[in-house]
Order: sequence, then structure tokens, then C-alpha cells
Amino acid sequence: MSTIMMSTRCPNCGAPRHDEPICAYCDSQLEPVRPGRPLRTRPEILPKGLFTVEVGDTPYCVLGQLAQGENARVLLARRAQAATEQVVLKVAEPGKAEVLEREWATLRHLHGRSDYLDRLLAHPLQLSQARGRLTLVTRWRSGFVYTAAQARQQYSQGIDPAATVWMWNRILDQVSCLNDLGYSHNDLRPEHLLLHPRDHGVAFCGWGRAELGPGNDLARSGQCMAALLGRKAPRALVQLAHDAHHFDSPRELRAALKEVAAAAFGPPRYRPFALPANQR
Repeated sequence: MSTIMMSTRCPNCGAPRHDEPICAYCDSQLEPVRPGRPLRTRPEILPKGLFTVEVGDTPYCVLGQLAQGENARVLLARRAQAATEQVVLKVAEPGKAEVLEREWATLRHLHGRSDYLDRLLAHPLQLSQARGRLTLVTRWRSGFVYTAAQARQQYSQGIDPAATVWMWNRILDQVSCLNDLGYSHNDLRPEHLLLHPRDHGVAFCGWGRAELGPGNDLARSGQCMAALLGRKAPRALVQLAHDAHHFDSPRELRAALKEVAAAAFGPPRYRPFALPANQR
């Protein structure tokens, strides 16, 4: 006597099968449907949002705008397919497609070359046209929500100088790693520094001007810190920010920062940092 084994998964999409003649996920008919038989309600598996846009052949559901830069509009989105994930869409402004092309090339070249950078770099997924605009798709990184520029706006008197020390350290860590790979970001500014307040993390964005060679990352890192500090910051810390361009390597600058921070704030310790809007 033969035995008929019924698959527990849909042969079309691989989703779990229930006792239904139609797959609840892809609508494939799995067996004949008896007239009048009630069917299970199809679950909502696609994200909801403001509107859907196709990047190449892939649909994305836009959830909101993250930023508007001089080169691109930055959107938060989810892939509008059953196997969804949260992403960032960078939509080039007119005449700025070349900047996104360079950013795409840089991210692809750097990806996989450093375990440390891989935890912070935007993971490039796709570069294609969307409604006539070149669009770069990268994977969303949880926690890196606000830029240093947005944080500075929240603190009208300047960011806590002790907090800028860990920010600067994280920046110099990445500059050092980039230098070891022969690269420079070449466009560091508060708008291109994404902060993770809880974990004291900083991630770079805006890679469209990155290039081979030492670049100006040390000088620009000091300019970033000078922009974040307020009038009550220790004089030695402010002076170091203005003198950053005199240093030959990120390691030398970090050693000087360590000395200045110890004199101003004492031994290193964890200092909670939160944006006013996020404080409970």
C-alpha cells in the first residue's frame, strides 16, 4: 500500500502550510478549492508607509524622510516584499548622480576589508534608477539615528565637552582604520557623523568625496569638534580642535586628546549622553 506524503511547506514560496487549499503568503493554489469553503484571512506581510517606489525592479515602501542634503534626499524605507528589511534610500538631487556613484564605489570597495569598519559602514545593497533619479540603497543600522549637527541644534549652549571626547575618539579610530587601508573620507562634518548615544558610537556617512590618500580628515575632525563645543568648553580642548591640522597621524592626535581630556575631566569613565528630545 502506497503512502502519500503532503508537504508542510508551499512549493512556490516555501512558507509554512496550514490546512488551506491556497497559500496564505503567495496565493498559490495548493489543491482544488471547494465552492463556498471559507478561507483563512491573508496576513499583512508587507510594510505600510507613505508611498511605494521602485528602485530598479525592487519595490520599497517609504516610511519617512531622514535628511535633506545638498547632494541627495535621504529616506527611511522597507523593501515591499515578503522577505522585507529596513533600508535607507539616498535619492540624488538633479546633477548630483556622480556623487552617489562615487559613494557606491567607495562603500563596495571598503566593505569586507576591515572587521571594525564593517560594523559601522553603510552596507551597500543596490544602485539604480527610481522615478528618473539615481538612488543608492543601503542597509539600515539600528541606533544611528541622529547626526552630530542635529545633536548640536538640541544643545544651544554646546554639547557636553566630556561627550565630545568620546565622539572624537571614535572618529579618530575610523580615520586611523581608513588610513591603514589607504583611504580618507575627505568630507567630515557634523552632518556626516551619525551618533549612537547609548553605545557611544559614531558612524560616517556622505562618502561621495572619499579618495585614496591621506586627505584632510584630521583637520576636518577638529573643525567638527570646534562646531560642537560651546563657550564653556575647556580652553585646551578648544585649542586642540583648532590645531588638529598640525598633526601627522590620528594616533598622535588621539594621544594629545587623551592628555587634554585627563587634565580636564579626570580618568576615563562612561558618561551618559542623550538628546533632550529622547530623555525620559
